Amino acid sequence: MRENYCLLYLASELCGMFPVTIMNPAPKILYSRAEAAEMLSISVSSLDVLIATGRLKAVHKGRRVLIHAAEIERMAAKEIPHIWPSRRERAKPQSSLRNSGQLRLEVASR
Repeated sequence: MRENYCLLYLASELCGMFPVTIMNPAPKILYSRAEAAEMLSISVSSLDVLIATGRLKAVHKGRRVLIHAAEIERMAAKEIPHIWPSRRERAKPQSSLRNSGQLRLEVASR
């Protein structure tokens, strides 16, 4: 992008034109998951974990998941020791539905 600006300026100087003033675009307010992950130097899947656990707020626009610039700055300033759940949390045994009493089978009599 910067090379394009330099080429435009050089072309204007060589042709004897007035220098071209290039305005910077307004900063973005919402970023995609990939952009936010790149800005935070984490993977997209780690960003998804932060969103799923509620540690990072996301905005849903249709099918897109967007992250507000202020949320990215807040997360960048905050030190997060662990993003992914620990092995102990992942290895918790799931209680059997039959043993927990949550599953009730009704047999229809014929």
